Amino acid sequence: MQERLLGLSEGSQIPLAARVGITSGEVLVPADGSSIIGDAMNTASRLQSGAASGEVWIGEPTWDLVRDAVVV
Repeated sequence: MQERLLGLSEGSQIPLAARVGITSGEVLVPADGSSIIGDAMNTASRLQSGAASGEVWIGEPTWDLVRDAVVV
């Protein structure tokens, strides 16, 4: 996602960038379209807030699950 956004930014007059926070856990997705609820959402939001533009921060539970499958 970050690579694709960087490619789009190169051809854009407006700089494009994203900060991403990823974690694992249970969430509740209400059928009425209201906000998703759960600690995982709050944690991902905090991780995203700490990341700089172009960075992806991964929470410890997710890191434990994917450490052998991703390059960081």
